[in-house]
Amino acid sequence: MKKFCRLGILIVCLYKTAEEDKSMARVEFLENVCKGCLLCVAACPQKIIVQSDRFNQSGYKVVEIKSADKDKCTGCASCVMVCPDMAIRVYRSVKQS
Repeated sequence: MKKFCRLGILIVCLYKTAEEDKSMARVEFLENVCKGCLLCVAACPQKIIVQSDRFNQSGYKVVEIKSADKDKCTGCASCVMVCPDMAIRVYRSVKQS
């Protein structure tokens, strides 16, 4: 990683060259903050966010993206915009030439 920039408080751009990282986006769910409302599941245009079988400390079922679907994330941040608890972070890779 070369340097970071923050857009708002939820989306982080990671500056990498194409050789450093093949994926364009990554989503992180803050499981201890998530209340399992599933708004992010409905908002995801790729339909890759699903409810997991795990529970957080508060007893809510949390969401996840299955390992096979992680590379399908486009970094659109639709999930971030609908999350009432700000429990989602989207990291985008920005290709440098």
